[in-house]
Amino acid sequence: MNIVPVNNWVHVSVEQKHEEATVVLLPDDYKRTENPYKVVKVLTTCDSYSEGDLVIVPTHTIQDIEVLGETTYLVLQNHIMAVVA
Repeated sequence: MNIVPVNNWVHVSVEQKHEEATVVLLPDDYKRTENPYKVVKVLTTCDSYSEGDLVIVPTHTIQDIEVLGETTYLVLQNHIMAVVA
């Protein structure tokens, strides 16, 4: 599947962390704290970023969209904070 973002959206890949089973009992309402920022990889070249660039974005700005049974991740160019050199 080929996604071509428009209107300042950038197609990115997000590395999924695999959680190992834990043997510690936690309260039912426990929520693991998530890092507010994430490093993602640009998948489609756009105005300011090339395919393969690693960029830093706020985690809450990553949009996950299911297309034809596959999850696609998009981020607005304005939300990209930095390029990892």
